[in-house]
This record gives sequence, C-alpha cells and structure tokens, in this order.
Amino acid sequence: MLSTLLIATVAAASPDAIGIAITPLQVVQMPTEMAGYAEDRLANRLGERGFKVTTSADIQALLGLERQRQLLGCTEEACSTEIGAALGVPLLVVGRVSKIEERFDLDVRVIRQRDGVVIARESRGIEGLKRLGELMEAAGDSLARQLEPKTPFAWRLWVPLSLGVAAAAVGAVLWALAERDYFSWTTPRFQVPRTLVGLAEFDAELNRLNTQRVIGISAVGFGGALLATGILWNALAPSLPVSVVTAPAPGGALVSVGGRF
Repeated sequence: MLSTLLIATVAAASPDAIGIAITPLQVVQMPTEMAGYAEDRLANRLGERGFKVTTSADIQALLGLERQRQLLGCTEEACSTEIGAALGVPLLVVGRVSKIEERFDLDVRVIRQRDGVVIARESRGIEGLKRLGELMEAAGDSLARQLEPKTPFAWRLWVPLSLGVAAAAVGAVLWALAERDYFSWTTPRFQVPRTLVGLAEFDAELNRLNTQRVIGISAVGFGGALLATGILWNALAPSLPVSVVTAPAPGGALVSVGGRF
C-alpha cells in the first residue's frame, strides 16, 4: 500500500502585535513639550502600522522614579536594552530631534532588546514647525517598513512563477507539435499518409493530435494562471513568514502550513 501525504493548510489568525517602546526623545534647541508632541505622532503612526506601542509617558508610569533616573538618562544602546527588559518589550526606539532655525532634523533608531543591536534607523529633516508631525509620521512609516519580517527567498513569488513558466513551456511545446502534425495529416498536399494507413488508424492519429492539442492549450492556460497568481499574491499579501511543520502520520506524513498568506 502506497504511503499517502496529507497537506493541511492552516489559516492562521493575525499574529500578536510586536511590542515597541519609545523612550523620551532628546531635543536640541527646542522646548521639551515639542518633544512630547513628536513622540506622540511617532507612537500613533507605529500603532497604525500594527505595533503595540509603549510611549515615554507609559514608561514613566510603569517604572519607579528612581529606576527612571537610572535608565531614562542613559543614551547608550546597552543601557537602552535594560529599559526594554524592564518593560518587557522586544524593541526600543531612541532618538533625537534638533531644531536649527526653521529646520527640524530627526535621527531615530530601533534597538533589539535581547542583544542591543540596532535593527532599523531613520534620519531625515523638514522645514517648518507646522510640518513636524509630518516628519514624525514619515519616520514611523519608514521604521515600520524596515521592521517588517521578510519571507526568505520570496517563495510566494518564485514558486508559482517557476511552476507557471514550466507548465506554460511544456504546454506550448505540446501544442506546437500537435499543430505541426495535424497540419501534415490534413493539408491536401500531404495526403500520402492517408493512402499508406487504414482509415481507422488515420482517424486514431487525428484524435491523438486533438487530445495533445487540448492538453497543450490547457497547460499554457494553467501556466498563465500560475504566473498571474504569483504576481498578485506577492503584490497583495503581506510579507510575513510562513511556518511549515511535518509530523509522521499513519500511512504517510502530515504537513501543516501556517502563517499569513
């Protein structure tokens, strides 16, 4: 008895939001209340992009006063990871906003709490106080894009594209060969084969060529559909990792595919 392979596709629910804490931004030549406004705009945009945001106000509420003095005054990445550990969040945002006449320059970094590595960075500037919120929102969008998990080898695109090209190529060859042979058997100047074989054999050959033509056309259509599916899937689906788990099962194996597609 042949072993069977059962493929179960698991429609996974949306994963939990990633926690990220925004420490008080350092300010240069600007009021501290403007820093609070900038932090709020950055926090709101990261929240809109799906992160679970802890603001500097939340940090002050969660940490004791003495602990705040020990941690929030530290600017080194190694010390910043202690803040993340104390808050229980994996990511921490640190940065600085500088005002030079009418220009505002922003430099922010996202630090991974477990090892203190900077995994995202954004530096940009803008003219005019009224556009400070725009600056913070644009920075939030950029950080969110940098923090999006990437699917290794872009399998969502390359698997259907590869299969689509292969199916279309095989179908095109079968179709072309069928058309060539059918032309040879049915064109008046190629009637010699009809005199050399019986009528039944002649009809059987035409039926075979018709079947080959249908198979070729179907393969080309299937390949085109795979190509279109791969392009649309890659364009519309978020680039999040997909987990594949294989477990033994009676008579075969169970392959479970999970994640967001």
